[in-house]
Amino acid sequence: MAKDFISNINNAVPVEEEDKILLEGEHDGIQELDNALPPWWTYFFAGCVLFGIGYILYYHSFGMGGLQTLEYEKEVAIAKAKKEKLLATKYAKINENTVAALTDAAELSTGKELYLGKCASCHLEDGGGNVGPNLTDENWLHGCDIKSVFKTITYGVPAKGMISWQTQLNPLQIQQIASYIMTLKGTTPAKAKEPQGETCVK
Repeated sequence: MAKDFISNINNAVPVEEEDKILLEGEHDGIQELDNALPPWWTYFFAGCVLFGIGYILYYHSFGMGGLQTLEYEKEVAIAKAKKEKLLATKYAKINENTVAALTDAAELSTGKELYLGKCASCHLEDGGGNVGPNLTDENWLHGCDIKSVFKTITYGVPAKGMISWQTQLNPLQIQQIASYIMTLKGTTPAKAKEPQGETCVK
């Protein structure tokens, strides 16, 4: 039964009747059979053609569907709206004018994790400075108080190669990083970069 079913859907010719579809000529004793395409393959191919035509009409000719660029723009707009809503509620009160240094151990631990993931490549894990300045000494380029550090992280310093992190981190995360950086002041890094900027007093 199963054998017959497979034979039917493939439009296969029984072995004992293959002489009926045997083509003339041979090559090295090999002869070719004039087998027809399986019906399922023909229908599938026709379906693909019809789908392709429908796709072109729907997306390109009539513009009824959104192409990748439009879908991307929609997703970006949705993400932006969610971010603005979040900033307007949970983190609305955290900015460079209102931020305060965190002292909770859990908050500082989170700040350290974020620092190691985002900042250590330029400032080193111990804050000694690499491409970026030393964060452990008394000399600071853009202010050493929590508000100045928060602002520097948020908006970056494009002229000196530091990017703005406000599109990748929310205000609370920036506050956590800034608070952790404040704890690095006065520590002794393995290899401290030379002082830069003016001596800063909070």
